[in-house]
Amino acid sequence: MAENLKVTHYSTGDEIPNVMDNDQWVNQTIGAYVDYDNNSAHSGTYGRLYNWYTVIDDRGVCPEGWDVPTDDDFKTLEMYIGMSDSEANGTGWRGANEGSK
Repeated sequence: MAENLKVTHYSTGDEIPNVMDNDQWVNQTIGAYVDYDNNSAHSGTYGRLYNWYTVIDDRGVCPEGWDVPTDDDFKTLEMYIGMSDSEANGTGWRGANEGSK
């Protein structure tokens, strides 16, 4: 993608709730999003932050032709930029700073 995801609706057109209260966000049990620092002006730069319920929702959060990367997708990328196969397939945190590459 050329930019961060910043949708406010699922692919079906259903609205994704914007949760601005931190306590509500932590206890949310349905899909929701929040803007960085609760300021929608930041969405142009940073995109939006989605909870796990949004990510796994069958209605889809990504535009047509895109999907949320799986752990296997990340492993492929990590090994491409230098992580060993055994480290990529280990358990727990992995990597030593591959994100800076």
